[in-house]
Amino acid sequence: MVALRDYLELAICTPGMSPCDASEHVPAPHAHPAWGIMGTDPGRSELSEAHGRVVIVFYRSHYLAAYWWLAADQALGGWGAHAIVHVGKHGNWEWLPGKQNTLSPLCCPDAALRDLPVIYPFLINDSGEGPQAKRRAHAVLVSELGRPRIDVTLRISGFFRDAFPAAIALMDDAVRLVANLPEDAADNYVRAHALLDEPEGSSGKNWRHATTRIFGSRPGTYGAGVIQLMESGQWETTTDIAEVYTTWGGYAYGRNMAGVEARAAMRRNFARITVTTKNVDSREHDIFDSDDYFQFHGGMVATVEALRSHKPDSYIGDSTRPSAVRHRSLSQEATRVVRARVLHPRWLAGMRKHGYKGAFEIAATVDYLFGYDATTGVLEDWMYSAVADSYVLDTENRTFLEEANPWALHGICERLMEAVQRGLWENPDPQMVNQLTDLLLDTEGSME
Repeated sequence: MVALRDYLELAICTPGMSPCDASEHVPAPHAHPAWGIMGTDPGRSELSEAHGRVVIVFYRSHYLAAYWWLAADQALGGWGAHAIVHVGKHGNWEWLPGKQNTLSPLCCPDAALRDLPVIYPFLINDSGEGPQAKRRAHAVLVSELGRPRIDVTLRISGFFRDAFPAAIALMDDAVRLVANLPEDAADNYVRAHALLDEPEGSSGKNWRHATTRIFGSRPGTYGAGVIQLMESGQWETTTDIAEVYTTWGGYAYGRNMAGVEARAAMRRNFARITVTTKNVDSREHDIFDSDDYFQFHGGMVATVEALRSHKPDSYIGDSTRPSAVRHRSLSQEATRVVRARVLHPRWLAGMRKHGYKGAFEIAATVDYLFGYDATTGVLEDWMYSAVADSYVLDTENRTFLEEANPWALHGICERLMEAVQRGLWENPDPQMVNQLTDLLLDTEGSME
């Protein structure tokens, strides 16, 4: 950190300039000698017109210097602040280089403020702000929330585990913080459930497991195991899916806890889940173009159903437009994606332009549809019928598959027939089933 501070001072400050030579650059401060100074963040840039264009000019000398001035002793010409209270989500200083190195010595914002504490009030359910702002979690009064504290269980991916350890630690801190609050069970479901698992509370030997809410794959491994199960066909009910899902994902993560075996704790928590949700934050993909969706979300739904004997309510969070975040039921999202992309003639035409790979993507879509239905029961019969009509019974598309990738054609027919045999496609047209059977046999013969 000392080396980084020296580098910043060399890079930001002009020769002969002291970091404290910036008091005039604190915008519109309101100072009170008894308690402190109040003002907005110092400007990081300005807009100026040059040759008819807007140009952003960076204040290299004064931006960080303003923060150094706040922290420096008065004897050195600084303000001598003891702490900063940060109001609002973001400040300019948070977005300096190194913010991605959360809670590490390679962070320019930390170097700018040196050892000056920053108090940052934020809702505990907005803890995603914490790592990038180098903050810790604190709970909002339940009377301020106006509702009970909801118990949330996370199933993280291997990528999230590897990329965001600080976020995982912060979320774990938030769970344990809430679990230790002396509140009534009706107001704090996290504490209520933790006390069911460890009646002695924080003094009990199993309190750490009782407050574990973040689960993932064993360290060094990835996935949820559901795609392998679907491909093998070695399953009959959601109980089989739940067994694989909890075996692969039954490892606990949190602060100072990196992949501890906790399958029993995972099953206890999943048995309490009443609502599941999966977020989609990009228009570049949807729930039927990757196995990750049905592996992680579908596997969660199947596991909850197996442990509770009925399906949870399931939703897809759509944050592709941050200004208009919305939730749809899984059924609504499935219908939307099937109509908008899966059955869209322009999408199929686009895939046909890509030959072998395009045929592979068409077949993969059928696999993902099947996987989500096997784990959640979300598909309706008309969806299977429409896919069969558009993908393999349509002359143009079937001819393309036969020529470009006959293995994809065989896989689609095989998967649709499996849906019939397992009762997922509950009431198929007998004539359509006969057509699919004949086509499956034909493709097997041609492939041999």
